[in-house]
Amino acid sequence: MLVPSRVIGPGLGASTQNARSVTCPPLHSMAPPCHGGGWASRPGGKHPDQAMGRAPRRRAESPFAARPAPVDDDIVGRPLRQAGFVSDVASTLAQLGGFARTRALRRRHTKRALRAAVANGQVVRLRHGRYAVPGFERDPGLALACHGTLSHLSAALQHGWKIKAVPEKAWVTIPRVRGQRSSVPEQVHLHRADLADDDVVFRRGARVTIPLRTVMDCARILPFDDALAVADSALRSGKVTAAQVRSAAATAKGPGSAQVRRIAEFADGRAANPFESVLRALALEEGLVLQPQVMIAEPGMFAVVDLAEPDGPLVVEAEGFATHGTRTGLRRDCRRHTEFTIHGRASLRYAYEDVMFDQAWVRWTFRTLIATREGRPVEAPPTGVWAVA
Repeated sequence: MLVPSRVIGPGLGASTQNARSVTCPPLHSMAPPCHGGGWASRPGGKHPDQAMGRAPRRRAESPFAARPAPVDDDIVGRPLRQAGFVSDVASTLAQLGGFARTRALRRRHTKRALRAAVANGQVVRLRHGRYAVPGFERDPGLALACHGTLSHLSAALQHGWKIKAVPEKAWVTIPRVRGQRSSVPEQVHLHRADLADDDVVFRRGARVTIPLRTVMDCARILPFDDALAVADSALRSGKVTAAQVRSAAATAKGPGSAQVRRIAEFADGRAANPFESVLRALALEEGLVLQPQVMIAEPGMFAVVDLAEPDGPLVVEAEGFATHGTRTGLRRDCRRHTEFTIHGRASLRYAYEDVMFDQAWVRWTFRTLIATREGRPVEAPPTGVWAVA
């Protein structure tokens, strides 16, 4: 059977005089290769077009066919899991300070991953679309088993504050006269102190130190960066005021009282998260005073930076992948820091992994900056710095 002829001309706009008519082969001979038949299974295995001396025609691509994304595809607004970000839900929650809303976790994980993490006990789902680390539900039971009070970092979690590092053990305070440490569960970090009745509230059926006492306890015994992260988070939550912290610090006595007053001096609720708090703490310990969330206005630019010197040209940014790991983010950062430079400002940028896990290098950068400003010799960088591929 022959099909109707078609007209083939030199091209669009060609005259019909130069056109010629040819007879097309049967349609069934043009069928694409398939299993068990078609031109591929015939002797010679040639496509009909090849048999007629023409290059084989390509099948039209379906508009629904999956296409590889270009290398420089803009991923703004796309979940980070599609941008090559790989992490488990528990690790993400820990990086976010122990608490996160569904929207923040969904940028990195699928709904199935969140449901699996909850089912496996890796994270705890709270009301109002919030998730927390397992210690949020585990710790009250451990405090009841010890007949003690949740305190320090465990109390901070119960108050809903984000902290630098989620503790593996529950922090529990018991009176100084109670039993020996050997009677305490293995999952408990024991602290001995006498608490007044007005230092305690009840959360989830267990005794928990009140917000102000929690800030003071952390400021007294934790490392400076951990303690500042707790104090900043407490002020940011509104459950404690800066005046209350300074007043309590003024009367502090005994071991750790000097750090308590230092925390009270520099605690700032404007810090956006523990990442910024820890970075600011490292700078403060090296003699560099920075303020969080500083507005910078110059001709042709306006910016709010993570950290900056109150009366100096230095800008310090805590760079997270969620905001800066895109083509648009890269372009915005390039413009932003170029404008800082042309307006006479210096900028330092730090990644989460360096601030949290390679603090020796971060401290060295601050010391080197100060030494350069003062014209002093610059020390060699620390050994064992994380390699960056």
